[in-house]
Amino acid sequence: MSESEIQSLSTRFMSLISFEFPVLELFPGDGRFTVNAVAGEPLYIADYYMENLELVGTLFNDFFNTKRLFKHEIKDFKLPNIPDEQFGVVFCYNYFMVKDIEFIVNWAVEVLKKLRPGGQFIFNFIPYDTVDGFRLFEDKQMPVVDHNLLEQKLKALGYEFVKKTLDYGFCSTMLVKKPGTLDQFKLTGSVASIIDKS
Repeated sequence: MSESEIQSLSTRFMSLISFEFPVLELFPGDGRFTVNAVAGEPLYIADYYMENLELVGTLFNDFFNTKRLFKHEIKDFKLPNIPDEQFGVVFCYNYFMVKDIEFIVNWAVEVLKKLRPGGQFIFNFIPYDTVDGFRLFEDKQMPVVDHNLLEQKLKALGYEFVKKTLDYGFCSTMLVKKPGTLDQFKLTGSVASIIDKS
């Protein structure tokens, strides 16, 4: 992925992030996008393997890594240790690109539970009907997505459609939201984690 692609994708989610709401990144990889999400408070990262998350933590100073960055293991398509209706933003970059629509939809079900009303979910994908999408499918055997069908499925789950950007390389994104209004619940930054009150 080029620096211009990283910058383009980062810009799209950074404008959604605020200290007012917790933020969750699914499958952070090497942390190249995590470092641009530090305004989220607290910031959660989740992956199938804890060692991957620990490596991402090394990108930050000790205080941020231990007090502001919360690491959670994924079980199948579940985030069992994170309470529902907490996040203002959930993002997933560079993981859904190698998955099919059903995989994305399965995650969208879980993400919808974790979002606060008005919370947003953004991810990138490879569209089936662009020149770059066709090239990536032909040259690298990467899966492509019928984004119109995916949009329909997300709406059927209960999401509201916000924006779809068909772009070059790996920069096509879809932004959807949980119905409702994302009400502010913090006036200033703090050091905190999400607590399950049930």
